[in-house]
Amino acid sequence: MRKALALIHLAFEDLGSLGSELTDAGYTIETVDACTADLRNIDPVAPDLLVILGGPLAVYEHAAYPFLRAQIDLI
Repeated sequence: MRKALALIHLAFEDLGSLGSELTDAGYTIETVDACTADLRNIDPVAPDLLVILGGPLAVYEHAAYPFLRAQIDLI
């Protein structure tokens, strides 16, 4: 079975209609909260698909949101 990994930045985010399309296509979906997870422990090539959902922050706000550096390294 293929695996999709979705990185979220807000608790209410999800894949929306893409989630059901992926499930119908045979993917299992794992969701990771980018704000709280240790992104250094994620192998970026382990999932068949990596989906990064947006949020209200921007890359220039890395001082306020320090997890952005780990996320950039993951990507």
